[in-house]
Amino acid sequence: METKVFTLDDFLRYQARIGSNVLNLVRLRDKATINEQFSRKYIMQWLRSPIANERNLRNASRAAYRSSQQYREHIQYKASLPLWKYILKPKADDYTKSQKIKNVMRREFYNYGAFVENMNLPHEMEKVLRIALIDGVFYGVIWEGKESFYIQPLEPDFCRLATIEDGTFLYEFNMSVLAEADLVSYPPIFSKLWHEWHDSKDRTISPWRLIPGDVSFCVKADESLLTYSLPPYVSTLPLVADLENYTELSAAEAELSLYKMIAMTVPLDANKKPSISYDEVRKYYDQVVNNLPDEVGAIATPFNYTVIGFDESATTTHVDRIADATNRFWAGSCVNSLIFGDATNKSATALKLSVQKDEQMIYSFIKQAARVVNRLLRYRFGTLKVRYALEFLPVTWMNQEEKAKMYRDAAMYGMPTKMAFASTVGISPENFEGMNILEEGVLDMFDTLKPMHSSNTMSSDPGRPSTDETGATPAESTEAHRETGGD
Repeated sequence: METKVFTLDDFLRYQARIGSNVLNLVRLRDKATINEQFSRKYIMQWLRSPIANERNLRNASRAAYRSSQQYREHIQYKASLPLWKYILKPKADDYTKSQKIKNVMRREFYNYGAFVENMNLPHEMEKVLRIALIDGVFYGVIWEGKESFYIQPLEPDFCRLATIEDGTFLYEFNMSVLAEADLVSYPPIFSKLWHEWHDSKDRTISPWRLIPGDVSFCVKADESLLTYSLPPYVSTLPLVADLENYTELSAAEAELSLYKMIAMTVPLDANKKPSISYDEVRKYYDQVVNNLPDEVGAIATPFNYTVIGFDESATTTHVDRIADATNRFWAGSCVNSLIFGDATNKSATALKLSVQKDEQMIYSFIKQAARVVNRLLRYRFGTLKVRYALEFLPVTWMNQEEKAKMYRDAAMYGMPTKMAFASTVGISPENFEGMNILEEGVLDMFDTLKPMHSSNTMSSDPGRPSTDETGATPAESTEAHRETGGD
């Protein structure tokens, strides 16, 4: 039987066969991406021409919100920061203390309070703010019932800013994207506007129809951009792509470090040719390969060999790269990373100042939303003799205790901040009087809920407070008083 010689072509064929398997383990990308459609390269190009790429940047922000935990946490943090506590401030033509004016103010206060309470503003406004931070703008239309209220978000691709009414944005909607069967998914005003366009004999009429101010709700993350909208944190998207790329590189390198390759040397004769046949090489090669785990590869070579490993000697370097990319993202977002669990930054002062800066940024949005809500109130109650304006309080979940103390202390000095204090601690204007009547007049909690008595809360003189078990007054219990005997 003819013996087949192990040739260089055979070696190259085996090497290609094994090498292809090794290369499949190398899943390193040649470019950083948020996902397949939004690479770092494209994002940088879009940022150079933001007006022309408004839609691309908005979609990139949405993709980052879905795929990047850091970007998502940043948006969620800012969106949930305000608590949307509010008060209703009267705007009357006559502030005399006549009983008639008092009765009118009380009646209209209840009308306004019931309507605003029905709006469920804390929930609706958090939704509005979150979408505005992702897209750069929020286009919404209102569904309203006797005991229900909902702001339906609209796709920004079908909307465009049209005009400004009393400092608030109004927008147009492209009715041509809707079929008649779609109208049931929108408030009744959409059906009216759609038929005005669709049934018109004038073929030049524009499908872009203005959504009336009594049902539209539009706010922008950046009011200074009047002609277009951009996600406020779109400039951090390249940092998001870098972080994702470093994470994938680290994961790929960690996986490659588990793999080894065995190179088997084929013996050569004096003429530098294989001294054993191809069939023998194949037999021993197959024996080795069949007994190797998946993480170990093998090749047959006429050269000297060593065990080839893919482990990275500087593993900490890659961990540092991810940490550095994460820190650069938070720094680029102008947010203190300690809020999100960064153990390397423990400065309480820096954290407090950073949070205050975040709150200031959100306050501008709160004021904008308040103007929209007050516009809706004017549409419904604008003809009343006594009107009320809604004001969102600058209360966040980071400063709620501080603000409650401020309003409480001001009320103790006679300032009209009792409603603000009640709202801050969770009692809305609509529920303020009702809860007070329920607790004191119905449930009689003032008499039934009394503090327990102990020697620490009892005084020898009922008319004078004491601070210790001896019944001494605050002045008598001081160290100086005891040492001098009261002189």
